[in-house]
This record gives sequence, structure tokens and C-alpha cells, in this order.
Amino acid sequence: MDDRTRADLCGRTERWFVRRGLPHFIDHYRATTDVWTRAAPFLTVVFLAELAFSLDEDREGWDELLPLLGGLAILVGGVMVVNRLRGRRPLQRPDRVGTPELTLFVLGPALLPALFSKDHVTDSLGAVLLNLAILAVAFVVTSYGLVPMTRWALGQMFRQLANVTDLMVRSLPLLLLFATFLFLTTEIWQVAADLEAPFFLMVLGMLFAAGAVFVVLRQRREVDEVARFATWAEAQTCAGDSPAADVAIDDLVDPPEPKPLGRRARINIALVLVFSQGVQIILVATVIGLFYVAFGLIAVREATLTAWVGGDLDVIGEVTVFGQPVILTWDLLRVVGLVAAFSALQFTFSTLTDQTYREEFLDGMLTEMRGALAARAIYVEVLADDREDPQNG
Repeated sequence: MDDRTRADLCGRTERWFVRRGLPHFIDHYRATTDVWTRAAPFLTVVFLAELAFSLDEDREGWDELLPLLGGLAILVGGVMVVNRLRGRRPLQRPDRVGTPELTLFVLGPALLPALFSKDHVTDSLGAVLLNLAILAVAFVVTSYGLVPMTRWALGQMFRQLANVTDLMVRSLPLLLLFATFLFLTTEIWQVAADLEAPFFLMVLGMLFAAGAVFVVLRQRREVDEVARFATWAEAQTCAGDSPAADVAIDDLVDPPEPKPLGRRARINIALVLVFSQGVQIILVATVIGLFYVAFGLIAVREATLTAWVGGDLDVIGEVTVFGQPVILTWDLLRVVGLVAAFSALQFTFSTLTDQTYREEFLDGMLTEMRGALAARAIYVEVLADDREDPQNG
């Protein structure tokens, strides 16, 4: 294989990994050249938005325009200085983003309140902390490909919609029986009524985290099993539609022994498993939630709601149906949220422990993961260079 063909197949395979939410399968995957460069357009938009937020209705004329012009000067001047330090043209788009560029993003907007705000210290410190938080979120989202991962998981769900629908139809009777018992207990209404929004979200987060941990722990062994291939021909067949399937493997010695998965690559796989199953489980929880919103509106009257909640209702709206009031309350929505979350957790356990559910719910996903691992084995053996990978080790 000539160098040009190898480079083309390597680039196409790496883009294939990214589209499936597995960027850490890429050899030498680095923050400066692979993560922050992809996040740069988003960070630029955030920077410009923060310039717009510097506008103040209490200022007029030049007093209003100066902060905006000052912010643009900071952005353009900072880019030019960093590019000169990097040996690039003054306004060239960076091919790597490191400490100087990130420092400009964090401190640049903080200079505006330092120069123009009445509360210099507090506003500047707030801008710095906000930008640090944005950088942390942007790094996680970009580094682990959460956006393409979600898009891929949604595509998988729509392609397997018939199987998911059949699974829901067979599992819903048991889930609804469990959920109805939970929905009609006074205690859950009292607990939900006592939960303020932050604590309510924390409870939902705990239930989601419990399901995610269970998914990862149950499937770690299975991932190790599907990563094994008896021959390179088997790996090439499993690679399916990936560009790595076009690589000539005649000179490779069986059995395949690719470089072991690094810590970040394993985290990447865990996220794909959680996201791919999470999208389908959220679909189940949404169906259950909508059912109990309708059920609660029709079956549970205002007097019963008041008795269960033990206080005043938090009413959203009210309509009259057949001469009777139908009330939508935040109390109902909070209870439905808890019931749907518990039902989703039960559904997660069922899909991972019941053999019938596992065959329909997980086989397709594990086949997809086996294909990605096969593509990685060929990619690492033939396409990637042989230097040690500091990022994925």
C-alpha cells in the first residue's frame, strides 16, 4: 500500500470513528490538535456572545459602543499575538489550540468588566469562572464525541424501531403494573411535593447514574469478548462498512493481537453503551410518563390530590371537560417524573438480566461495537503509525 492510499484510508477511518462517537479509538488523539481545534468554532461563538452581553442599557452612545469595540480589539489582537508566537500568519485559523489560545478565551472577556463594569472584581471573576466551566463542558463533549454519539444512538434507535416497539409492548404490562402501584401511593406524592427543583433533579440524576453504572459493569466483560477475533479475515468481515474493511490484510499474521484499549478508549466505549441504551430507555420512560399524565388528569380528582399532597396544589392550568374541572399541576408532573424514572430503572435491569430481552435489546448494539473494535484492530495494525500514544494509554 502506498503512502497516499494509507493516509486516505487512515483519515477516512478516523472520521468513521468520530461519527460513531468513538474518537478515542484514534491513535495519538491529542487535546491540542484533535479536541480544542474542533471546539474552536463553538468557543469563538461564546466569546462573541459574551461581547454582546457586555452591552448595558444604562449606557448610551460611545459609552455603549466602547465595550463592544474593546472586546473585538481584545479578540483580534489576542489572535494576532498568539499566531505570531506560533509562527503563523496574523489572522490564520489555528491548526492547534493550546494554553495561549485557551488563556485568551478565559481572560479576554474578563477584561471588559474590569475596564467598564461598576463592580470590577466580582464581574471579572464571574466571567473567568463561567469560561472555565464552559471549557470543561466543551472538552468533555468534544473529546468524547457526545454530539455525534447521540446522533448515532438516535439513528440506531430509528433503524431498530420495530424491535424496540416490540420490546416495549411486551415489557409495558409489567412496568405499568409496577408503576400504577407506585403512582397510587400517598407517600410518593408527599415525597414529590417536598422536593424542590434542585433536589428533584438530583434524585432523577441518582436514578440515571445507578442505571448507567449497572449497564457499564454488566457489559464490560462482554466488550472484552467481542473485541477478540480468531483471524484477521474475521476482523475484516466484522469491520463491515468501515473504511478499514478495504485494507489489504494478506501480510498480517493470525491471530490478531491489537494494542490493548487505553483508559480513555474504555471510557469512550462505556459512554457509547450508556448513550445507545439510554436513548431507548428514555423512549420507554417518555411513553410511561405520558400515559400517567393522562391517567392522572382523568382519574385523580382535585380533592384526592389535595389529600395526597397534604397542602395546597401547585396549579399550572385548568380546563373543563364534560362539566368537570381537569387540573394540571406541578405535583402531578413531579410524581410522573419519579414514576417514569423508577420504571426506566426497572426496564434497564430487565434488559440486562432477562435473556429474552437481552437478545432483542443488546445483540444489535454489541454487533455494532464488535464492528468498531474490528475496524480499530485493522486501523492500529496497518494504518496508524507505531509511536506510543500518550493520550490513550
